[in-house]
Amino acid sequence: MSRYVYFYALDSKQGREELYEDLTSTTKYAKSFADFIAERTVKCGSSLSVTYQQVITSVKNNFEDLQPSQLREIVNWYEDMFYRRYCKPPEYEWERYEKAVESALKGVGIEPLFEITSSSASCYGFIFQYRNFESVYEPDAFNEDGDNGSNIKRHEFIRFLNYMILLMCRIHDENLEHQFDYTELPENHQKEIESIKTAHRDDAKLQALVDKEFEWIKGYWIKDHENNKGPCPEAQTVNEHHRFLTACLDMKATLTEEYTRVLMVHG
Repeated sequence: MSRYVYFYALDSKQGREELYEDLTSTTKYAKSFADFIAERTVKCGSSLSVTYQQVITSVKNNFEDLQPSQLREIVNWYEDMFYRRYCKPPEYEWERYEKAVESALKGVGIEPLFEITSSSASCYGFIFQYRNFESVYEPDAFNEDGDNGSNIKRHEFIRFLNYMILLMCRIHDENLEHQFDYTELPENHQKEIESIKTAHRDDAKLQALVDKEFEWIKGYWIKDHENNKGPCPEAQTVNEHHRFLTACLDMKATLTEEYTRVLMVHG
């Protein structure tokens, strides 16, 4: 299972041509994408299933169907190029590096949304909730083999975000731990929470899923405290519920109509 998870939105209209040009250029960056993949193949051997030809074919012909493992290598390449540019000793310009990577990705239709790298338990906790949602709603999405991640249609991912927001609010409202006041949230977030609660108040299927998962999480959270061990994914979901709630609200606000797909990239 995953040690990290990254979320990206794809803008296929903006991204297809610009990204294809970057990936096939031999002069724009210090190292071409083709050379980067060749070096990665030597280093990783059979554990790297991505090839240069697969990636550029996907970008050119089926950008929306990009696989998570392919996107991971694209992002790795941009990060490597800007790391070489801004993070040379003795000066490490981390802020310029991070801004440059984000700008480059946005310029080719890849919008970074959220990342979980704090702990394996946090990653598992968030991904488990997507799998729970997936088992009930069967969203229009595909999961890549090898637990590399998922490619999900925008409207389906927004349905998942609504579920997560309601579940995180339930954890908050039941006063389990690490409480915060809703008034601490930005005003647009407060309004969105109320809007989601109102819209889904009579949605029996969704409310049943929220109730079921809350009781499951609560049971493991109690056991975790009794055993006094490191947090399991369920207990960590309680610990992280404020951050998860804020992230889901931010992602939903970002996912305007120009974005067609969301990719969860695991590793």
